[in-house]
Amino acid sequence: MAVDKETGKASYHGSHNRPKNWSNLSSISKFLVGAIIVSEDWAFYQHSGIDTVQLGKVIMRFLSTGKLKRGASTITQQLAKNLFVGSERSLYRKVKELVASLYLERVWGKKRILEYYLNIIEYGASLYGIQPASIYYFQKDPRDLTIKESAFIAMLLPSPKKYSYSYRQKELSPFANERITAIIKNMKMAGYITEEQMHRSLNSKLFFESWTAPEERD
Repeated sequence: MAVDKETGKASYHGSHNRPKNWSNLSSISKFLVGAIIVSEDWAFYQHSGIDTVQLGKVIMRFLSTGKLKRGASTITQQLAKNLFVGSERSLYRKVKELVASLYLERVWGKKRILEYYLNIIEYGASLYGIQPASIYYFQKDPRDLTIKESAFIAMLLPSPKKYSYSYRQKELSPFANERITAIIKNMKMAGYITEEQMHRSLNSKLFFESWTAPEERD
């Protein structure tokens, strides 16, 4: 993976060597895995790479409007788009994405798909991969992320450059707080955490909410 210094966009190329900051799935917090799944793709372990209900809606919109609008994609589809397809919005690109998603599910399986996804997606401006993201936001390895820290990172994913605003402001925006609360509650509903863990996390604060940069201190 290479990041363009001017645009901040990442490009991917085949390689047998993983980046030095690559994190194996076994070395990533289970809380983070749970937060990502309930936020991005609740049925990740049940589908074969494609959300057929959502796909049907996309097709119906295209037939009625002639436009291919952006719709919710599975984790597998998002990975396929990043690795093989690109972000161009067209029916041909969407078909390529679906074919690639089915291929990944058949050849790679869920664990490898999830590991690659967590290691290549964007978490902020020119910030790619869970290891750099975990260190940037919380100064710790991905294995040590708490429930609320995991929910914060999951909250970023739809639009990381925009939603990292809370980190830059050192306090959660109303939107970020609402999303993090919903993610934590969904983690409890999905069985990733206990009710006690849920309540404790909801009542906790992220370190940066009360953190001040050294140059801003008296």
